[in-house]
Amino acid sequence: MLPVAPHISVILALTLRAGVREALANADAAFVLLAGGALAVLAEFLRPGMVVPGVAGASAILLAGWAFAAGGASLMALHGAVVCGAGVPVVAALTVALVFARRARRNKTDCSRSFPVR
Repeated sequence: MLPVAPHISVILALTLRAGVREALANADAAFVLLAGGALAVLAEFLRPGMVVPGVAGASAILLAGWAFAAGGASLMALHGAVVCGAGVPVVAALTVALVFARRARRNKTDCSRSFPVR
């Protein structure tokens, strides 16, 4: 409600598009969209063939980029958010993959030494 005069109040109803813009103008909401989109894309990389996480993640990342630009974020701030939102989960997943690869290599046995040929 907007007070116009002491005895008159005007109620402004936001349209759906204006409401979404209002909600996304917050940088925190845009960052949550960016991080969630990065995690959804990571889920698509880990389980290829599931279309929904990839499409939803890409859409969330694009929406977050639009929200950052609409909120007046500079290119450096957007770059930092992308590094934090997309880089951290990717680095974590790569670390887990490298640990598994190292353990598999360590546990690998040479079959020619184990079984003598007659």
